Amino acid sequence: MNESRWKWIAVLALGMVAGLAIAQVLSTRTASAQARGWQECFAATLWHAPGRAVSEGQLPNKVRVPRGFEPVGGTSIVERGAGYPGVVFCR
Repeated sequence: MNESRWKWIAVLALGMVAGLAIAQVLSTRTASAQARGWQECFAATLWHAPGRAVSEGQLPNKVRVPRGFEPVGGTSIVERGAGYPGVVFCR
């Protein structure tokens, strides 16, 4: 009788784990792309600006963004073996 009880508990526990796993898989939402239809995009490298220097008022050079473009994301750009922060602009 005791052995039978443990078998039922094990079956129920496995069923609960399987049910929760299936529920998690079915409830996961996928990310959707932005609704805008971008026609042109580019990524611009930025100058590295240590937080301490910015706090002291030492601002880095600025990037002039062409009219009509807007920032839509960030990236890192590897150029000549070094990594730089970058911003993706689209219109």
